[in-house]
Amino acid sequence: MAQAASQIPAGDSSEVTERKSSKRKTGALSPMLQKYIQYKEEYPDCLLFCQVGDFYELFFDDAVTVSRCLNLTLTSRDKNQAEPIPMCGVPLAVVDGYVDRLVDLGYSVAIVSQCSDPVPGKMVERKLERIVTPAIRVMGGVKSEASGGEIVASVVLTLSASSGGAQTLEGALAHTEIESGAITMLEPLSVEQIVEEIQKLAVRELILPDAIQGKKVDMRSPWVRRLQQILPEGGIKFRSDRYLNASTSEDRDFSAIQGFTMLGVVAKKAVKLLLNYVDETTVDSIMSIDQIRNGAEEDVVLIDATTRANLELVKTLKGGEEEGSLYGYLKQTVTPGGARLLKKWILHPLRDASAIQERLSAVRILKAQSFVRNELQSLLASIPDLERGAARIDLGIVTPLELAVIRDGLAQVPSVLHQLQILTKDPEGDKSQLLAKLSQQIVFPVGLHQKLKDALVENPPLSLVDGGYLQNDYNQELSRLRAIRSEGNKWLTTLEAEEKESTGIPSLKVKYNNVLGYFIEVTRTHLKKVPDHYIKRQSMVNAERYTTEALKQREEEILNSKAKAIKLERELFDEFKSNLKAFCAEIKSLHTHLATLDVLLAFARVAEDNGCVEPQLSADKILHIEQGRHPILDQILQQRFIPNDLLLDAQGRTCLLLTGPNMGGKSTYLRQSALIALLTHIGAFVPARSATVGVMDRVFARLGASDDIAEGDSTFMVEMKEASLILSKATESSLVLIDEIGRGTATSDGRSLAQAILESIAASIKCRTIFATHFHELTALEKDITGVKNISVGSLEKEDQVYFTHEICDGPASRSYGIEVATMAGLPSEVLLRARDLLQRVSSSAVETPAESQPSQQLSFFSSSPQVPSKEEKELEKIRNLIDEIQIEHTTPLKALHILEELKTLLS
Repeated sequence: MAQAASQIPAGDSSEVTERKSSKRKTGALSPMLQKYIQYKEEYPDCLLFCQVGDFYELFFDDAVTVSRCLNLTLTSRDKNQAEPIPMCGVPLAVVDGYVDRLVDLGYSVAIVSQCSDPVPGKMVERKLERIVTPAIRVMGGVKSEASGGEIVASVVLTLSASSGGAQTLEGALAHTEIESGAITMLEPLSVEQIVEEIQKLAVRELILPDAIQGKKVDMRSPWVRRLQQILPEGGIKFRSDRYLNASTSEDRDFSAIQGFTMLGVVAKKAVKLLLNYVDETTVDSIMSIDQIRNGAEEDVVLIDATTRANLELVKTLKGGEEEGSLYGYLKQTVTPGGARLLKKWILHPLRDASAIQERLSAVRILKAQSFVRNELQSLLASIPDLERGAARIDLGIVTPLELAVIRDGLAQVPSVLHQLQILTKDPEGDKSQLLAKLSQQIVFPVGLHQKLKDALVENPPLSLVDGGYLQNDYNQELSRLRAIRSEGNKWLTTLEAEEKESTGIPSLKVKYNNVLGYFIEVTRTHLKKVPDHYIKRQSMVNAERYTTEALKQREEEILNSKAKAIKLERELFDEFKSNLKAFCAEIKSLHTHLATLDVLLAFARVAEDNGCVEPQLSADKILHIEQGRHPILDQILQQRFIPNDLLLDAQGRTCLLLTGPNMGGKSTYLRQSALIALLTHIGAFVPARSATVGVMDRVFARLGASDDIAEGDSTFMVEMKEASLILSKATESSLVLIDEIGRGTATSDGRSLAQAILESIAASIKCRTIFATHFHELTALEKDITGVKNISVGSLEKEDQVYFTHEICDGPASRSYGIEVATMAGLPSEVLLRARDLLQRVSSSAVETPAESQPSQQLSFFSSSPQVPSKEEKELEKIRNLIDEIQIEHTTPLKALHILEELKTLLS
């Protein structure tokens, strides 16, 4: 099997390993620690767990890291030495839980286990058992069963010459979810396209070659730094040329993979790089990869990484949590496969109207049939992760307990089919082609289920050490060996009774331990009654232990039969697992269709729980929503959420120019519009009174930007890059949402750029657009550009207070209410007074900024000696406060006279 590459990028953990190992090559280390260092040098990407008796132990830097991450006690080996070796460990039986926690944190873990029994004077043999990484968790423990869907990818680039003679990087991207059994290939791609794809796919691990056409590649390479910024920490791993150039690995024939021979040279190298890393990770097992698919996404709505983040499709912007995202809102699935499929549907909405309608029709029926829906979800909840199970069967690492869970889960499939038939066979009921197809595609694997029933006991043990997981009648020889042991145990019971009677010793016991085997124990009070044919074995404080020739003979038979039975059972199980590989394709197919049903059931439950309606699809470029609600905020606020309408169409309303105050709900309106459109495209019902949606090809959501410190980009540069992407990629069928573009520069520059961008979208691209801005001058474009319409966020002014209604109205906003919002934020009164004064001067002089008309005052306001409000301004503020405090309904005539007198005094 392929080993880890020796070439690791500068600054990687291998440097630490090499430095430390060079100091340790003194012969002072024990053979076990020398072996530990050898494994660590072969797998520098991994934290290394090494079995020592009943524990897995870690040493050196790995021990320090793991003790910190898992809050374990850090001890040391050779405490009396000048430089004791750091050490920590975890019990053998619970290692999977600790491994899963480390992998959740982004670490890769290699597990080295003992493969021979301890022999005095000899080192215990050890071998690498498995590797678990953030993207390849198929060999992990229980926690890994709830994960999945992680993507591991590889990139291979090559230098290509352009017509001008300059050389550019161009390459191929191969990626896979390992349990799926397929690789997706994208080529040719520029570096920019590769970055975009990796962001969009949320790749967990990326494998790169350590050289391109003889030129070294490491973390110092500019394009690698770009990738490093968008991947989790430690997500980039380098591998050597032999990963790219070998025609086969030790066991894998690449040419046998469907689609491999049709690939170009660079794409083939990307596949080899990826699969050799997978084979390295699965150690002695080979994961079947059946096909290579073209990754060109022509049948889905394209969503770039920025839009996905801004709309919080699978995780929130703050905290990165599922709860609060669209995925969290829709996640009413009951199977691990359904949860993974739901995320794929969200990130890759459909563009085909007929496919969307199939899903919507299925959801409509499932929503109406609540009893059947509940029954189906209850049945599916008992079905385990079949895709993961198939992968572990394929790798030959599945356990009897896992197979028993699969057996019991498969037993629910006939009932699932029965409930589906209730939905599809009713001659007068609503019809769904998708549900009808699922009822045909979900096939109960009779042969597999019968094999599992015939082979496995009802409740197999967790460990294979003591056997007992295969049925007694599974194999004749196994049954005979078990019978010998069983009969031997009965013989021992009979022997004890006979010996008590023949010797007259009532306390006589026949016992067993691992040291002596079987023996007869007699207390010291009855030693005079011990027969002469008893052979003494051991003296105790209160008793003596004996054996007999007959007992020794039967002991040998029993113990031999037990060892032989365990060995035979293990051999039979290995053969059984190998035979099950023929069912892997059938299991994966069943998994796919059950996961689809699970997601549709989740959509129906969400629709019923949240009062959602079926959207209508249209062939026109339209987005018409009546009383639409933001799905997540609607759940939180319930009856307090203010719904709003939206109309975008090709008949004079292609671009809505949204103005109004901050805190008025503009961003919420933009997001809910996009989410309702995307919910339609994934086949889910929408939170609205009604919705008509024309199919879209792409969605762009530029809803706020921040500095990209790593790239050295300011907020304004990020804004412009996002705007550039929209202008270059959007089409007439796209949906574009832009919020407050042009704020990061001078007002004149920002307004000019915002207007130019808006004009290009509205006049040239003519796609459905909502353009939110504080540049009120842009509202005049409604008269100049066909399709531009002004809308605004509603507000009310009452008793010098501003109230935001959160309602979207036709027409432009009268003003932005920035000072009013600042008042609500609690700015000091003198600052607010100064701001009102400056605003009045700007308005009256009609110049661009106060700085141009009143430079000295502006400088004094923001300098180290800010301008203090005048005495007159202070007195006016006192008058305002006095008037604000008057409660007319509680003011007597006498009190009114006192107030007038006080006002007169202040004015004088």
